[in-house]
Amino acid sequence: MSQYIKIAKRENNNKRGFLIVNPYLGKHVPQKPREILGMFDKTALLFPEDWNPKQTLVIGFAETATALGLHYACKNNCRFIQTTREHVIGERIYFSEEHSHATEQYLLKEDLDTITHIMFVDDEITTGKTVLNAITAINRAYGREFQYGVTSIINSMTKEQQETYQKRGIEIHCLEQLPKQNFEQTAEQFKLNGHSDKVSYEHWKSVKVLDVPKLPDCRKMIDANYEELLKERLEPVLGNLDIVGTALVLGVEEFMYAGIWFGNQLENKGCNVRFHATTRSPIAVSEEETYPLHHRFCMNSVNASERNTFLYDVAMYDHVFVFVEKNYSTQVGMDELCKVIETCGNKKIYFISI
Repeated sequence: MSQYIKIAKRENNNKRGFLIVNPYLGKHVPQKPREILGMFDKTALLFPEDWNPKQTLVIGFAETATALGLHYACKNNCRFIQTTREHVIGERIYFSEEHSHATEQYLLKEDLDTITHIMFVDDEITTGKTVLNAITAINRAYGREFQYGVTSIINSMTKEQQETYQKRGIEIHCLEQLPKQNFEQTAEQFKLNGHSDKVSYEHWKSVKVLDVPKLPDCRKMIDANYEELLKERLEPVLGNLDIVGTALVLGVEEFMYAGIWFGNQLENKGCNVRFHATTRSPIAVSEEETYPLHHRFCMNSVNASERNTFLYDVAMYDHVFVFVEKNYSTQVGMDELCKVIETCGNKKIYFISI
């Protein structure tokens, strides 16, 4: 099987019992930032030669492909927007991700007068239904059609599903074509005997937050200069750091790319770094070595105290950096996440609000 695929068991999901976990995505599994960016770079090379970047909008799917899609857009000099489940003010274009734990997500409606092509970027495409649902919603919202394409790490669509795309003129680009397999059966074979901890807020001491000038919100359409803005805002932070040893950089749900970039800069300084992120996805855990996730924490979301979020396989590091978004993160959520990280033996924890 592909190096980009590990099969896990979704929890309490009757529509699709398995989840494809990509160890190089920087989402559920702790991974070296340079390994994450290596896969991102390969994906960015899939941009069609006959598409004009200035007339192309890249859409990254939340949660897992927000960083992948943003990197793809930056490398190809395209405008970018991500789908979201967060509350953002503006006119919304809703569509359904039918197999997900949270089926409804949306795009903000932006001025696309100069856009002729739209490229959806996702980590994997299994049936293609989510993209088709999004296309239907976009066409309805704008009263016109665009030239569409899909770029993904893994494509496991059937021949019939791909023919549907071909008939509609939707281009498909992927790193690896994977024949359809019985992932449901694979997921059921594991002993789900991993350890889960539930954490709740108990008025812990408030964490200190380093305030950095705000980045553009990728839930609204942005230009391709995002990496330049990251450099401008985070190089002063890096210049004040004198760290050695191991480091963990954490993202929060849909917000991942800033942390991946930062982690890569720490690697360039000689640190041994891992990156992953909190997620809304409830995934069963197992002690089996071949299973991708072994231990999890369940807590209130950094961004919203009324919903659960999960963090998998946290280890002990010399330093931990947590990247949170301005206008979304809450003090209670940050305090609770900090307590989770401390529970795993970590002492030097820095929250960066950007």
